[in-house]
This record gives sequence, structure tokens and C-alpha cells, in this order.
Amino acid sequence: MTTNILETALALPDNDLLARVDRLAANERDATVELVAHLAALELRPSLFAALGYGSLYAYCTQALRLSEDAACNRIDAARICRGWHSVKSARNREEATPDGP
Repeated sequence: MTTNILETALALPDNDLLARVDRLAANERDATVELVAHLAALELRPSLFAALGYGSLYAYCTQALRLSEDAACNRIDAARICRGWHSVKSARNREEATPDGP
């Protein structure tokens, strides 16, 4: 059975449509956060995308994942920031765990 997504959306009552749009946007944000975290991990394992024939994470994102150039750049930048923030947070946690820590 094939369902036309637009027809389904058009048939929703106003309150249901607003609730569904809100839920879809939240799901998209959650999926983006998870994608960024996984891209951060993937960039640390370049042999994985190289084995598939991609010379860079950018090429993998634009060609294999079919992200736009802007979306790929934004997510890769966010992945690098995520990894950097994780490193800072990990270092701070190690510092707090030492006898000289605060």
C-alpha cells in the first residue's frame, strides 16, 4: 500500500498537523545530533570511508550520504567541534579526578 505523505498531512486536523510538524522537527534535530556524533567518530577512522573509495569525509558525506555541499560542511564542522569539546571535557574530568583538582 502506497501512502502519499502530502495527502496524509493535508488530511490532518489543525492541531494534529501542528503536533506532527513539531514532532518531526524534534526527530530531525535528534537525528542530526546523532549523525554529527557518528561523523566525529568516522573521521577518526578514515580507512573506513577510504575502503569504500572516498578520499575524504567530505566526499563520503556528499557522495555516499548524498548531503548537499553546505550540509556536509556544516556537519563536518560540527563533528570537529563536538570532538574538540569532548576532548576539553575529558581533560577537565581527568583534572578534577586528581588530588590537586578543585
